[in-house]
Amino acid sequence: MNKFKELLFLTKIKGLGKVNINKKYLEQIQKSEDYSDFISNSTIKSDYPIEKINDAINITEKSYDSIINESEISVITVFDEYYPKKLNDMGNKKPLFLFVKGNMDALSKANMAVIG
Repeated sequence: MNKFKELLFLTKIKGLGKVNINKKYLEQIQKSEDYSDFISNSTIKSDYPIEKINDAINITEKSYDSIINESEISVITVFDEYYPKKLNDMGNKKPLFLFVKGNMDALSKANMAVIG
């Protein structure tokens, strides 16, 4: 669940899609210490109006807590070792995170389907 809160925050900014997140912000997320550091030191504040950022922060805080407290579901981000390597073939259209229930080792096996 490496950097999930930062990725979740970016997905909650209206008008910002995963292609632009993949292109512009993944490197900034990797360099950040944590969620607060990312918001403070990334270019996001200069790229989007403060109202959109504040709305995204509020939604992220509510969503993150409910997702994390769901004990049967695991979250895998593009930064995690369990993230399926084959998804990188999708380039900037790859999913930023996956919600997984069950055995995460299955993600590295051949011929799997992702449903949802």
